Amino acid sequence: SQLHTSNQKEALHNFLLQFFDDVVYLIYIRCQEDILASEYSEHVRQSGTATLTDFVNHAMHWHNYDEMLTRWENTVGPERITVRLFDPGFLEDGDIISDYCKVVGLDLAKLDRPERENRALTAEAAELIRIMNETHPKFRPDRSMDHLAATLRRRLSRPDVQGSCIRLSREQRARVRAHHR
Repeated sequence: SQLHTSNQKEALHNFLLQFFDDVVYLIYIRCQEDILASEYSEHVRQSGTATLTDFVNHAMHWHNYDEMLTRWENTVGPERITVRLFDPGFLEDGDIISDYCKVVGLDLAKLDRPERENRALTAEAAELIRIMNETHPKFRPDRSMDHLAATLRRRLSRPDVQGSCIRLSREQRARVRAHHR
C-alpha cells in the first residue's frame, strides 16, 4: 500500500465516500519472500546497486501484513476489508485479473485483457544490470546518458530473455518467515 499513515487512508476513504454510498477495499497480499524478490528486480531496474542479500537484509521488515491490515481495519472498519492471497494457487484461474473480476462481479469476457508488461528480471540479468549500475550508471556526472549501458539494460529487461527466477535462498526465506511469523 502506498498509503502509509492512517490519515492518508482516512483521506482516501472520505474522498471516495463523496462519490459512492459504500466503499469496500480489496487487498491482495503476497508471501513476503516473493514480494521481496519482485521488489529486488525493481530495485535493480531503478539503478539500484545492492546485492540481493543486502536488499533482503534492509527490506525484510517492510511487509508486516498484521500491522498493515490492522491500520486499515482501524481506519475504515474490518467489514470494509476483503483480503486475498496474491498467489496463482489461490487466484481464480491462477490470474489476478480473473480473480479481481470474480470478486467484484465483473464479466471478464466483456473486458479487453492487457498484455503483461511488468515482468521481473531474470536472476542473471539482474546481476548483470546491478554490476552495470555500479560501474556504468545510467547518467554520467555531466548528466549525459551512457547509451551503450542503456541499450544493454533494455535488452536484458526484455520479457523474452531466458534465465532463472530471482529467488531468496533457503536461509533468507526462513529469516523472512521467522521475522513475520
